[in-house]
Amino acid sequence: RNLLNYAVTGNVDRAVDSVLYTTWCVPQTGGVNGDLTVCRRSDQDFYCVLPASDAYAFVKHLRCCAGQLGIAANRQRDSTVAFANVSSDFATLAVMGPESRRLLEEAYPHTAWDNQSFPFSSAKLIDSDSDTYALRVSFAGELGWELHMPIGSGTPLEVYDLLEASARRAGVQLRDAGMFSLLQSLRVEKGFVHNGHDCHPEATPAECGLGFTIDWT
Repeated sequence: RNLLNYAVTGNVDRAVDSVLYTTWCVPQTGGVNGDLTVCRRSDQDFYCVLPASDAYAFVKHLRCCAGQLGIAANRQRDSTVAFANVSSDFATLAVMGPESRRLLEEAYPHTAWDNQSFPFSSAKLIDSDSDTYALRVSFAGELGWELHMPIGSGTPLEVYDLLEASARRAGVQLRDAGMFSLLQSLRVEKGFVHNGHDCHPEATPAECGLGFTIDWT
């Protein structure tokens, strides 16, 4: 927790199963290296979601921050923290749109998907057998969730097939939409920034319209 609070601009000291959108910056200048979502899965267990191309750089950033704080990490002698790039171990399916709640209620009826039970910026384990988590976030600007699951044993394909079958039963028109559809059209309509286009290491979060990601306390 202390390492992450030093490494990102937001305050990760939130309730378990909360989700925080924040940024990580160049230490010397405060320019934006990238943005990320931090999900707190337990008191000292955090799941960080970044663009795949940023994962190795963020691990390096964490390593540098640990050194600056004098924290021994990753099985060093007397280490108190561990972190790793697990991008190749997990898959993500984004379920976005005004009918996403109705679709997910059909696919996972044992989970409460209403606003009070599942508010924005929160996460839930929705299938313990496949270790599938749902994060209520949206880069598309619509109602939606990201489903995160381990890649092993064909789980992502099984979840995809479940969503397709559930959409047919619920009468929901489910359509595949590639990443570029989300990044380059829907997010523009909502006014969401994109790392590399709207924010970069030569501009601070405040200059990029991301001042809200900073914990100023």
